[in-house]
Amino acid sequence: MTSAPLEAAAKPTRGPFRELQAGQRSQVRVAAIDGSSDKIVLEVPYLLEAPNWTPDGAALILNGHGRMFRFDLEGETGLIQIPLGDVRDANNDHVLSPDGRTIYLSASGHIFAVPIAGGEPIRLSPEGDVLFFLHGVSPDGARLACTTIDPGSEEYRWGIQLLPADGGEPVSLLRGSEPMDGPEWTPDGDWIWFNAELGAVVSGHARLFRMRPDGTGCQQISA
Repeated sequence: MTSAPLEAAAKPTRGPFRELQAGQRSQVRVAAIDGSSDKIVLEVPYLLEAPNWTPDGAALILNGHGRMFRFDLEGETGLIQIPLGDVRDANNDHVLSPDGRTIYLSASGHIFAVPIAGGEPIRLSPEGDVLFFLHGVSPDGARLACTTIDPGSEEYRWGIQLLPADGGEPVSLLRGSEPMDGPEWTPDGDWIWFNAELGAVVSGHARLFRMRPDGTGCQQISA
């Protein structure tokens, strides 16, 4: 297990960001899917979130206090901060491109792309009042699946949209007044799975759904 130095995740001047309570620590664990192993690979006294594997399995990409970090699973380098230019409020909605060259991330209600080693992010989402939150990347790396929130609309407050990975106009798949979240592609690219309160009798009762990448064939999966 590695304990990274606190300086590696020193808080930026802008926020606010979620904090751990006194005495709490963040643990990053690597576990086998069948439950045969569970190893703590990193433990720190500050908040880290949402580890993403690099495609080669050699490292994890995480966020904390508005920044992005790389943690190599072999070696003693600890957390390495990934430069994000002027972006200071990256959240836990981030994914890697299938080829591992690009990090797509959410910050300030927009979607950005940045090289895996860091650099000046490129904003992919359009200007406007609609907020974008990233969740999935298509298997071919061409499109990003996002949850959207339109603060100015009650009828179409929530949505799921696809955004070209190289920028461009988003395509709306689903909109409505009920919360929907977490769109992710299946590995074959045939479906997008998500959770939503569509038709829920009790507020907060989200269920699993899936639909085709063109927005057709929406099906409720869980009760």
